[in-house]
Amino acid sequence: MAIEIKNKDCFELMAEMQDKSVNLIFADPWYYPENQKTKNAFEDDVFWDITKKWMKEFIRLIKDDGHIFISFSSQKMAKFEFLLAELGVPLKSRIVWHYRNAGGRCADKGQFGKTYEMVYHLGFGDRLNFPEKWGDERFDVWTIAIPQSNFTDKKIHPFQKPIALLERIVGIGSSEGDLVLDPFSGAGTTIIECKIQGITSFGFEINPFLHFVCRVCTNWTLKHDKLADSLNSVEDFFLKNQKNLELLSRIQKPTISSIERWWRDDVLDDLLIIKYAINLLPAGEYRDVLLLALAAVLVPDLTNVTLGRLQLHFIDRSKHHIEAWPTFFKHAKQIIEDVKVHLGNKEIASSTIFHTDSRMPEAPTGLKANCVITSPPYPNRYSYVWNTRPHLYFFDLFQIPKQASDLDKVTIGGTWGTATSVLTKGIIEPLNQAVKTALNGIQDEIRNEDNMMANYVVNYFNELTKQIIAMKPFLAENARLAYVVGCSRTKEKFVETDVILAKIFEGIGFSVDTVERIRKRNSGKDLHESIVYCRKS
Repeated sequence: MAIEIKNKDCFELMAEMQDKSVNLIFADPWYYPENQKTKNAFEDDVFWDITKKWMKEFIRLIKDDGHIFISFSSQKMAKFEFLLAELGVPLKSRIVWHYRNAGGRCADKGQFGKTYEMVYHLGFGDRLNFPEKWGDERFDVWTIAIPQSNFTDKKIHPFQKPIALLERIVGIGSSEGDLVLDPFSGAGTTIIECKIQGITSFGFEINPFLHFVCRVCTNWTLKHDKLADSLNSVEDFFLKNQKNLELLSRIQKPTISSIERWWRDDVLDDLLIIKYAINLLPAGEYRDVLLLALAAVLVPDLTNVTLGRLQLHFIDRSKHHIEAWPTFFKHAKQIIEDVKVHLGNKEIASSTIFHTDSRMPEAPTGLKANCVITSPPYPNRYSYVWNTRPHLYFFDLFQIPKQASDLDKVTIGGTWGTATSVLTKGIIEPLNQAVKTALNGIQDEIRNEDNMMANYVVNYFNELTKQIIAMKPFLAENARLAYVVGCSRTKEKFVETDVILAKIFEGIGFSVDTVERIRKRNSGKDLHESIVYCRKS
């Protein structure tokens, strides 16, 4: 089974899907905020009109024996189920996703902390791929932790979804022969899970470091003993040359600005020797895996930063005990053990990762996905480029300081460096009537307070629309789509990303099935993540 991830902006990669072409839809959309006047989203007719249109499109795209999994807000369960009944959508199950490691995080005075989300299972056929042995996946309460930065898998992407959740949904709801697309591949969660389940998939990723992560993580042809030998070679070289000043004088340091803010001199020296030793290995998969192991511990373990809610923050680590080699070696050994235990000699699905802009994808046009599962950047001014800068420069993916700001300028939602200065000039208009209708004047309300932020919002949805249009040639007839999105607050105005995106989908010819709010976001009160489910008309 082929898996492909494209390193490119996905706005122009996902556009033309046929009726009844998708086997499985999983939607993890941006959350829909409450109406600020009534504090009650149930009274917002616009939201429910859009939800109804989404559901109609999902119904059009799903195959007769296909399945739809929708994460939806528990606060809106009653009305959503009335809508399902009105549309004649078979409600197979209500799955409660319980996450124990988030208890009380969203609690306010007078209410209990929220530790679950609803996942609706909708289907038109009887095909579900339950394992022969009865287990928790056969029941409707799933306890699965939300990924944390201290987990053994060393979360790299800030919004990684739980592999275990996708494992169950993809495994139960899809089969061999399906083709899944993730146009915003990030660290590759969706692609990895499809690979585990033997389902063909491909993805796009514009950030070269995240593309590297995807590519290496989906190469499962490794032999643990050969990987162990490679690590031993690196260890021998490092221990012999750790204090080799002549060698250090010949190693090019990362060209990142203000390098002294990022690494202590002694830590940087060790890191450079480790990287040099790894690069002495023959080019190929074993060198790449050890570079990935180093990348996994680079931030924040060995760098002068801490992980904030949205961005990296510099901290003083001059008195911290930091040991580069033991930290790297421990993680590399864990990877070798994982390869030994989990891969072995078993047959696995193949994968292809595309380093491409999903708004202008460079990929074989013969690829036709019948399912899209993705989570695009949120309109919250979070910069993936800023947060991967130490990786981009340390691993020599970038050589010139301005390369980072140039990349942020062309990424969806980019807002760092020159990307910000571009937004301060003039007025950015909606791309087309679909975007204009979907925004419904929210940009004008924001512009009264801040022209740059109004331009940011318009530009964000313009670029996302380009990605969806460009995706059409890669979609089969009736392909099903699930977009996980997050709402934001801009100049005290709620940007209802899920509602706006649903209107855009409808305006450019997609059928929208539903919008499901799945959980509150950690970054602020009344901000949510949702799944927008739709179909290619």
